Amino acid sequence: NFNPKFAAIETAEPSLEDQARLIMPGGDNILLSEKNSHIEHRQDGQVVVDNNVIDSEKLSDKRIPGMNQLVIPYGKTSELILPDGTKVNLNAGSRLIYPEFFTDKTREVFLVGEAFFAVEHNDKMPFIVQTTDIRIKVLGTQFNVSVYPSDNIIETVVAEGKIRLEQNSTGMFSETTDINPGQLAAFNKTERTTQLKTVDIQNYILWKEGLLKFVSTDLSRIVKRLERYFNIRIKYSDPFFGNIKISGK
Repeated sequence: NFNPKFAAIETAEPSLEDQARLIMPGGDNILLSEKNSHIEHRQDGQVVVDNNVIDSEKLSDKRIPGMNQLVIPYGKTSELILPDGTKVNLNAGSRLIYPEFFTDKTREVFLVGEAFFAVEHNDKMPFIVQTTDIRIKVLGTQFNVSVYPSDNIIETVVAEGKIRLEQNSTGMFSETTDINPGQLAAFNKTERTTQLKTVDIQNYILWKEGLLKFVSTDLSRIVKRLERYFNIRIKYSDPFFGNIKISGK
């Protein structure tokens, strides 16, 4: 079932006016001034933001973890290390909600937007990425998921290991799809269908290196990614230009 602790999370795509920030469990906003911020949650409870320690509260004093929310607007990106050692690259126009530390039998986070996950392996505690429409379950792997609210297609690409994608149907997750390295799963939110195909994963993960690569891609899709990544608006004189196929990097 969908985890109730994520139920009240705002899933709207961040506006262009939002500032990059880390919202702490107590409500404090830590503003992120760097274009590509770096955040590390250490096992002892310390939080390090761009080499500055901002919280040294010990985890031994808590039993129930509070929830952090990392908000990255258009034009910025962020690198995040979770308490279990999992590394997350968060793309422009994204939000990630995650606990101060992981308890129970799973490691669960909630994503809006796009992120690349390099999950620390743990057989006893699966890593789960929750979204409004799907859930992704892994033990330890590397994958990219793009789940922007304005996009009708959710794209999940596996770089290493294997993941399981489950649809969210009326509050229950069912209709699972296993995705192997080099495969792309495209989930249509309207039709509730998933298509698998083999792809060049570099086309989908180079953004975290500051590069965008396209192969026979509609200009309209490229424009949308450029607008998010650089926080700009692009207009073309003829709407039919959006159908032009573009390849390049």
